[in-house]
Amino acid sequence: MKSLKLFLAFLFTSTSMSFAQSGFAKFVSKTELEFSDGICLPLDDFHGGSFKLRYATGLNARYHFGDSPWKIGAYIQFDNACRKYRWDDGAHLQKNETCAAGVTAEYDFRVYKTVNPFIGIGVGGGAQEATGKVVYPHDGGAVSVIPRIGVEFWNSIRMNVYTQFSRKGYNTVGLTVGFVLGNKSQL
Repeated sequence: MKSLKLFLAFLFTSTSMSFAQSGFAKFVSKTELEFSDGICLPLDDFHGGSFKLRYATGLNARYHFGDSPWKIGAYIQFDNACRKYRWDDGAHLQKNETCAAGVTAEYDFRVYKTVNPFIGIGVGGGAQEATGKVVYPHDGGAVSVIPRIGVEFWNSIRMNVYTQFSRKGYNTVGLTVGFVLGNKSQL
């Protein structure tokens, strides 16, 4: 799973750089890349384990349609639904990790303003893997839907609250802070 994460991050970054260097200046000026990190919790019960706070990280590339409030793009999101199970031989932490990738659409309520609330949704596929002290193996893949709301400050810093729905045991709710690069032609 770690090598998949590194490969996808490299792919996203190199694709963005190749667009920037190949003469698509107009396209790139309306494109933004967001790196986000934060926290998440499991959203649903999974065999009675207690919820543990874990990390969430993501990468979003979006295209902005000029003065329109709409953005479309692609995303990669890593979530970790961690639960603690108590057994006779001690406590076990099982981490149900999801690596989701897909397309995203967002609507900005105050385009290019200092404070810009937004809503968005991402739809794609997710690969799931149970790691740590695995008590209930449940690896596989599923469709992933990630609705989110948030606020963007100064066209550069974004706070998101989201839910990631994929399959039982892997669904999460999270809070992330993102840093946006690009899409500064309007300033």
